[in-house]
Parts: sequence; C-alpha cells; structure tokens
Amino acid sequence: MKSRFLFLLTLGLMACRHDPWVLSSAPKDQLETPSYQYPSCTGFLAELDAMSTKELRIENDKVQKSLADKKSDDYPRASLVAGVFQAKNKNYARAIELLSPLANRKTLDEPCRLSVRLYADLLSDLSQLENDLVAERKQKVELERKLKALSDIEKEISQRDSKGRGL
Repeated sequence: MKSRFLFLLTLGLMACRHDPWVLSSAPKDQLETPSYQYPSCTGFLAELDAMSTKELRIENDKVQKSLADKKSDDYPRASLVAGVFQAKNKNYARAIELLSPLANRKTLDEPCRLSVRLYADLLSDLSQLENDLVAERKQKVELERKLKALSDIEKEISQRDSKGRGL
C-alpha cells in the first residue's frame, strides 16, 4: 500500500513538473520582435515624395547596393527610395515591382505595409490612366487623319461636280 501511494505520488509530481524546454519555447511578446521602423514610415514616404528628382537620384545611388541583399535591414529603406525615384521618373512598372514586396514584409509594421500597399495601388492606377491617355491620343490622331482624308475626298468630289457643270 505504501509503495503504491509513493508510486502515485511520484507520478503526480512528475506530471506537474514543468520542463525548461517548455518555458523557453513559450511565445515571445510582440514587442520583442524586431521591426524596421522609421520615425514614421508614412512620414518617410512623404519626405521622399517632397524631394526633387535630383535629390532622389542622389539618394537612390547611395542605396543601390542595399537592393541586392533582400535580407538586409536596409532593404526596405532602399526599396522605398528606389520605388519613389522610379515613380517620379514615371517608370511605374519598376516602382511597383520595388514596392510590392514591402507590402507583405513581416519586419515592417502594419501601418507602413498598408501605406506601401496604398502607394503601389495608386501607382498602378496612375499607370493604367496614363496608358489609357496614350491610347486615346492615338485614337484622336487616327480620327483626325480620317477626318482630313474625308474632307479631302469631299473637296475632290465638289471640284469634280463643279467642273462637270461648267462644261
């Protein structure tokens, strides 16, 4: 009876015992997770947008090496600089290509990812609008060419009619 009691007591204590590996693998606070932050990502985007093209080119040249290493801590900053630089130069496809990966990057805080996603969506819409504008200009030129051709044909017909009546 005593041995059974000691055996049950030992099993009970072992069941209640906490192993150190359980405690060390406990989830960490979200505050401890490293995140790539500026005073404000949205503020940084606004600063980049306020820069002149020349200033952005200089800044873009400085960060080009960081773009090669996507694991680098400077990669998000370099992508933001390069993306805004490309957008200012109206190379919207390249700007979207640089900014889109940042929208899903876990090291950026949620408001920053949302700002980047919004900026990339706006660039996409702007690109589409410019493509539509180019297509409409081509169509306008084509319609003007056809209208001139019809006008020339009409003049030619009226000249033939006046020559035919004059004989």
